[in-house]
Amino acid sequence: MLIKRMQLICDKLEEDGSVGIRPLSEELGVTEKTIRQDLIKMENMGLLDRVRGGAVAKRTTNGIFPINDRRKHHTDEKRRIGRAAAQLIKDGDIVIIDNGTTTQALVEFIKNKRIIVITNDLIITNALKDCPSITLYSTGGKLRRDADNYSFVGQDTIHTIQQKNACIAFIGTSAFSFEQGLMTFSEEEAEVKRAIIHAAVQKVCLADSTKLGEIALACFAAISDIDVLITDTGANSKELEKLEKEGGVQVLAV
Repeated sequence: MLIKRMQLICDKLEEDGSVGIRPLSEELGVTEKTIRQDLIKMENMGLLDRVRGGAVAKRTTNGIFPINDRRKHHTDEKRRIGRAAAQLIKDGDIVIIDNGTTTQALVEFIKNKRIIVITNDLIITNALKDCPSITLYSTGGKLRRDADNYSFVGQDTIHTIQQKNACIAFIGTSAFSFEQGLMTFSEEEAEVKRAIIHAAVQKVCLADSTKLGEIALACFAAISDIDVLITDTGANSKELEKLEKEGGVQVLAV
């Protein structure tokens, strides 16, 4: 129940920017004391800032930025990551591309490749829809619009992914560390990401350096579950070395 409450609180913060203790207590059917304890835990995780009577969305590097804001942050780093990721794709490959602003940066570098692309990201689908060399599959499912995040989630999405096999998958993440693994703010997204990882032979995580060492609500994979991590040169070199040596993941800092 705690995870479900935290997910609802995160969703409301993304939608409204703030939450109140009393309305949450009434909506969730728990005491105000329980909500206060939840908010304290979430503040300690870096998910929000508590204020009198409730909490507000955190707008720092480890908080919740709307996607249209996140797209404006670290754009050069994300383009370098996208370019490096594209070099791992060969003509004829079957590729799954997860949702997110960093995975979206991959798109401009693959438009002329002769590949099959499967994606749950509506923005990526629209970007590739007119590329004749790409056979494009959109997973469909429930469209998640929170904070301008246009991605498909839910059981229909997961079922579609489970019916597919891919040579390589590119997975986005909201936060990652050696200890906590790969994390996202949405449990629904976490379930889709798990299915994507299971469907692909090679798993590649794309994440800019601001995600390293941060915490998000739902863990969807251990570091050892991925094969390659592509990040930027701003990442802490000692942390990256630990990911390679102890986590067994190949790290590319570009």
